[in-house]
Amino acid sequence: MLTNHQIELLVARIEPDLIALRRRIHAHPELAFEEHETARAVSGYLSAIDIPHRTGVGKTGVVAVIEGGAAGPTVGVRADMDALPIEEASAKVRVGPPVDDPADLDADVWAGTLALRTVAGAATPAPDLKPGLELPSYLDTFTRP
Repeated sequence: MLTNHQIELLVARIEPDLIALRRRIHAHPELAFEEHETARAVSGYLSAIDIPHRTGVGKTGVVAVIEGGAAGPTVGVRADMDALPIEEASAKVRVGPPVDDPADLDADVWAGTLALRTVAGAATPAPDLKPGLELPSYLDTFTRP
């Protein structure tokens, strides 16, 4: 049986790989029963750490069983791998801290702020700009190479 300390060390060792796997899956969402790349990624990770598993369960599912070294309680873990289609999205745009309507706070949706920033790119002159006109000096502070 692993001690708490041993479990903490194991988790610390695999955490970066698990985060990378989650980011990979989230970067390429797949709808239900179309999660072929997601299942391949999960299966590949399980194979890399020598966890026996089956693929193709319920079409695109992956099932792994990790058996302990002694009899005792059993823990089951289940996770959805499919993405949900987004039919519609909305946002309130305002400056300052979140100020939500009471009716919005009753909804079962996340509320908060998402900080946005604008970064100016390199200045590009208009194709029909008169010859000899240079970029005004006040724009130098806004441009980035």
